[in-house]
Amino acid sequence: MTAAKGSDGPVLLMGHGIMNRFIAKALMASGWKEETRPGKGYWGAGVYSL
Repeated sequence: MTAAKGSDGPVLLMGHGIMNRFIAKALMASGWKEETRPGKGYWGAGVYSL
């Protein structure tokens, strides 16, 4: 989350299903916009931007 706050461009979220949703929820609560949903399977990727 700290690295995402310091970014001046899009952030790629890559990981396992439920952890992606937890991280995505925290990013969106901090004002990030979900560009691409990470998916539910192994190593799904999501893109978020401010």
